[in-house]
Amino acid sequence: MKVKLDLQPVLSRIIVKRKEVEKVGSIIVPESVQSMKATEGIVIAVGPETEFIKEGDTVFFGKYSGAEIERNGEKYITMNEEDVIAVVHPVENNVFHEAAEEFMKSL
Repeated sequence: MKVKLDLQPVLSRIIVKRKEVEKVGSIIVPESVQSMKATEGIVIAVGPETEFIKEGDTVFFGKYSGAEIERNGEKYITMNEEDVIAVVHPVENNVFHEAAEEFMKSL
């Protein structure tokens, strides 16, 4: 998901696009409930002092983290890098996964 955005966060701030809540069958979930559950998003832009997070990362953040902004009809959240709870990494690129495989081979 590559999004062109005409905003550049400052310092160690990031801009995140919430992941859409998946629909289950024909059940319609009210927007107020969707926003309560959506604490996962894709990083769209990072500030110059961001250390651990990069564009394109999938991140988890607190329900009340950051400030919501709207640009070109799309909603985004801007927050400090420190508001991110976790970054999702693919298992195949995970150092811990490689170490676990090595350990299992040694048994």
